[in-house]
Amino acid sequence: MTFDVWKQAKLQNSYHKLKDAKIPEKDMSLDELKRLSGSGKITGETAQPIDTELQAKKAQYIKDNNLRPGDPEWMRVMFAKPHLTGENPFSK
Repeated sequence: MTFDVWKQAKLQNSYHKLKDAKIPEKDMSLDELKRLSGSGKITGETAQPIDTELQAKKAQYIKDNNLRPGDPEWMRVMFAKPHLTGENPFSK
């Protein structure tokens, strides 16, 4: 491998730009991020508690109907949102 003068110059210029960049004085707190996001929640938080009874019913339904991951019916059972859409994940 040979030494590339132009590539090295480009790297050095980028390094100087980074070195001169202004960094905020303080990091945002989690509460401040939540407030700025507008909803007060960070993506991934859920308002619905996990329903263990529903999870058990889903597992039993999958076992009884011999569903495999990736099947259209398996996808419907696993990713249905009855609390949002009112759909029944167990209907055919």
